[in-house]
Amino acid sequence: MNSVNQSVAVSDKFRDRYGDTWANMDFYPAKLNLRVFRMSPMDYIVGRLKIAGKSIEMSYKNLLSYETKISTMIDVVYTDKYSDSWEVQISGIKFDLQKHEFTRLFETLRDAKITIQRKYQLGL
Repeated sequence: MNSVNQSVAVSDKFRDRYGDTWANMDFYPAKLNLRVFRMSPMDYIVGRLKIAGKSIEMSYKNLLSYETKISTMIDVVYTDKYSDSWEVQISGIKFDLQKHEFTRLFETLRDAKITIQRKYQLGL
């Protein structure tokens, strides 16, 4: 199964350093039906986000929306010196994430978006 972060290949060293939530965070792209995606790209289910043991089905619209949301939250997270974790809600599920997990989530969503765009351009 293909994934964006290749979370199964994270070494024990990084797993111990950053924690299981960070190590297991991943996005699994779905097979793209080019004809259907071309007709209605925003509502097309492009894959599943795996975070904190939960798997969330994502449409292209949700993927873009959450990438923007997390991007703006990162500014707040990295300027707040008093909190250790921050709450984020994705598809109605609340997660408490630390700074490095927010960064990993943003990078995962951004890379998933780029992957979907390239799969579409290449016809995969």
